[in-house]
Amino acid sequence: MIKIFKNNILLQTVIVVAVALASWLMSMHTSTMPAPLDSAPLYNLIYNLLEPYPIACSCIALFLILAEGLLLAMILNDHKMIPQNTILPMLFFVTTMSIGGPSLNPILFVNFVLLIIIHKLLLRGTPYTVSFDTVISVSAWISIASMFFMPAIFLVIPLVMSFIIYNLYHWRAWVMLLLGLLAPYIIYLSILFCCGLPFKTPTIDWRQYASLFQFSTTQLLSCIYFLIAFWSIITVLDTQRERVVIYRKNTSIMLNAAWGALPISIFAAWSGTFSEILQLFAVPFAYTLSLMFLNAKGRKWIWETLFILLIAIPLVVTSL
Repeated sequence: MIKIFKNNILLQTVIVVAVALASWLMSMHTSTMPAPLDSAPLYNLIYNLLEPYPIACSCIALFLILAEGLLLAMILNDHKMIPQNTILPMLFFVTTMSIGGPSLNPILFVNFVLLIIIHKLLLRGTPYTVSFDTVISVSAWISIASMFFMPAIFLVIPLVMSFIIYNLYHWRAWVMLLLGLLAPYIIYLSILFCCGLPFKTPTIDWRQYASLFQFSTTQLLSCIYFLIAFWSIITVLDTQRERVVIYRKNTSIMLNAAWGALPISIFAAWSGTFSEILQLFAVPFAYTLSLMFLNAKGRKWIWETLFILLIAIPLVVTSL
């Protein structure tokens, strides 16, 4: 099956859509929209509007997953980080995001913002420069992401790490970073003040972490998926020395998203499911898994078995 994702775009599209529909349709009617766990205003607004309509939530979530997966594949193709005739990253993005079940959760919106940030930061050529306009724009998008899921503010970590790649050490870059982070909240607080509305402060119930250690079949399958995906990161890092400089720098920017997801995942544990934590790594995992399978060497039956296993896990999880 891996061979299909090296040449036949039409068949690839059919497989991706079929996997997405199979993962979602079985439990779409029982879908729920997670209740807000923090003071993220944009997610609270969407929750209040859509929570009474579970099927609508599932349809919107499925559309967002397919759209974000396609956007990721287009970004990687545009920057020549994967072969031009494959949408394998879209498949792995769909499978990773489907493990948590058909749910319109805030991580969907965080990943969409993350894709915008990556698109703005990826290098297109030399010299390796980024404008101050890009810095303030990216930091503003990070702030907007936190309005869907408050811990998403930690996406500032891959942005700061990108400063090292771009050798951007000027004090004005840090000022622009701070202004970009503050601007959306200044606007939000101004609206609250003008409307006379109270500002809701976040609350944390640390006892919800206990549910992470109550392993079920779903948790176990999610862990297996995570371990294979993490192995793919190590595989990609091991082959970077064979690549040109600009490719290595772009890969570093992609993998920075995983480092940014680490602290966010700690707070995501409030919801108590490992599958939702896994979804935070969907973007970097989709990239590294694609490279691992497209460049696979050795016994083909082992790689084919792993490939089918990764596709089967979300199907099994949603059927439980």
